[in-house]
Amino acid sequence: MTMCINKDIFVRIGAEDLLPDPETREWTTEEFLAALQAVKDANLEDVYPCVLWAANQSGDACNMSYLWGFGARFFDGSDYSRVALDSEEGYAGMEFLSKLYSDGLAVPGAGALNDDDMLAMWPKGQIAITGGYPYLETLGNTAEEAFGTYFGNYPSANLPGLPRGGGVRI
Repeated sequence: MTMCINKDIFVRIGAEDLLPDPETREWTTEEFLAALQAVKDANLEDVYPCVLWAANQSGDACNMSYLWGFGARFFDGSDYSRVALDSEEGYAGMEFLSKLYSDGLAVPGAGALNDDDMLAMWPKGQIAITGGYPYLETLGNTAEEAFGTYFGNYPSANLPGLPRGGGVRI
């Protein structure tokens, strides 16, 4: 699981400096939000800063990976019998996802979108950043209007004791 970034969008709007450092591929949530906001502010026709989807289970991995950057964890220790995000970190991560949506930084209608929607939009160059897997690079390279894919870690909050990248590393 990684962040897949349509690098050509950032080059087109003159914001490639907002992408994660190529040495570490890490960025903070603030840096990530700045990149998304630059895409939104560019007001490109039919281009969205990012996409979230919740209509099928594949959205779990992409959406939940944002939570780890706040230190949220599904399990406590080795007890895998219950899943809970009932913690300050889980709440912070959910608030972040809500902010992406409410600030217009994600494709509208996340509750009705699934991975097929993302997979239809990505090769059309309609999404600047999505969670996904390295095969999205092939979809970008073979798109009708091919584009470069840049990979980065999921963003992490700049919190004491939490490593940049939130432990979700490529």
